[in-house]
Amino acid sequence: MLPISPGYRLDAVSAGGGGVRVDPAAGAYASNRTVQITAVLDAGWRFLGWRGDIDGQAQSEQLTMNSDRHVEGVFGTTVEAASSSLGEIVADLPLDNIPFGTRLRLTALPSNAAYFAAWGGTERSTTNPLHITITEPLQKVSALFVTLPANRYTFTADSLGCGSVKISPKATHYPLGQEILLTAAPDVDQAFLGWIGLPNPLDNPALITLNASRRVTARFSQKPTLAIEPGRGPLGEGGVRLNIGGIIGDRHTIAASSDYINWLRIGEVTNRWGHAHFFDPVTNDLARRFYHTISE
Repeated sequence: MLPISPGYRLDAVSAGGGGVRVDPAAGAYASNRTVQITAVLDAGWRFLGWRGDIDGQAQSEQLTMNSDRHVEGVFGTTVEAASSSLGEIVADLPLDNIPFGTRLRLTALPSNAAYFAAWGGTERSTTNPLHITITEPLQKVSALFVTLPANRYTFTADSLGCGSVKISPKATHYPLGQEILLTAAPDVDQAFLGWIGLPNPLDNPALITLNASRRVTARFSQKPTLAIEPGRGPLGEGGVRLNIGGIIGDRHTIAASSDYINWLRIGEVTNRWGHAHFFDPVTNDLARRFYHTISE
């Protein structure tokens, strides 16, 4: 009896901004079959590169099917943020090549002689900071800043890292002597690290008395996230694919353990677009396996 060659599955996906074409298209592939993978762009988007079992930026790549494979095409765009002499717009990410689905935070920072009034362009809002999920290409955002009335002062609180600031009372401008309560709220599994611009940087909440136009910044941790991709078999049957989220450009070291005491470094990956994939083949018959990652 002739041995039966296994059939391997290929998942070729995209979050948006384009699609992925597979040639030949099949439900399963014979061992060592070569498949052509091509990124197909939607209007206004650009191709950034691949995640998963292809690590490159060429729009068309070949993939050898010697196991189940997962490939994700990443598409991105730019956001144009227009500032003025009365203030500026600060983003938490570079505004070039932002991947589809990225959550972008824009903060309007008025000068000491002005206050923020509203957002314009493709986003209309008075909320500051403004959060945008990138699902449309080539967005343009502007901020309207207005000269302060006499004897009025502006206060702005922005954040660095994974968290936000609550301001009470919240207003576009204030009288001299106004008391303002600031509360730093870290995101889940993150931590508040302190204030920039306050005499007691670890106070939270912090109460200030406004004696001039001013700005403070809350610093938060930026720990990476780590999750196991769904759809993989048990340990030793197809391996484990990890999804690492964090800061674009960070390099992550991945370690594994079977007892949560002794850790073995198993690889590194660079986070190019907000999320990175790492594959652990896990060929041993393990009852359990733990993972952790650190950023560099």
